[in-house]
Amino acid sequence: MIECSVVGDGGVGKTSLVLTYKINAFPTGYIPTVLESYTTFCALDDGVTHDLSLWDTSGQQSYYRLRILTYAEADVVLLCFDISSTASFDNIRAVWMEEIQHYCPGLPVVVAGLKTDLRWRRLNERYEQMEPESATIISYQQGRSLAAEIGAVEYVECSASTQEGVKNVFAEVVRVALNHPKPEKRKRKCAIL
Repeated sequence: MIECSVVGDGGVGKTSLVLTYKINAFPTGYIPTVLESYTTFCALDDGVTHDLSLWDTSGQQSYYRLRILTYAEADVVLLCFDISSTASFDNIRAVWMEEIQHYCPGLPVVVAGLKTDLRWRRLNERYEQMEPESATIISYQQGRSLAAEIGAVEYVECSASTQEGVKNVFAEVVRVALNHPKPEKRKRKCAIL
């Protein structure tokens, strides 16, 4: 079984992504998460099906003690941000990679830009009518550049609401987990002086 910890700021769409993949339908309403585990599977292009355990974690700092427990079992981390939120994008580097490097150094990371349907919606709207902060949309190239900068193995994008790219996100997670074995834990030795 491949274990994946799904992390990122609160409200970026982690739960919608996981549930859309699991039930093949976009969930209605906002569902705040503390810590949920979902077991599913992923069939790759070669026809091989892999069992997949997804840990949907809370992005709130007050729940970090629960979130870090998922890192010990994870084979890969799916690090998510909302492409319409520069704050969630900036926190990939400033908050999340620091946490991942501290608690699970060497664990492979896949960065995912979520809510890509907003990119196309915003192209059809007039920016003058939008608030300045919400007018910023992270480009695909910006996402790829950030992923490379932080040493992530892959960058993917999707929209849970349209389901575009959702299956590809988890196919990449499985490929990364299979091609980048989990680093060995350091064994602690007891020394009595």
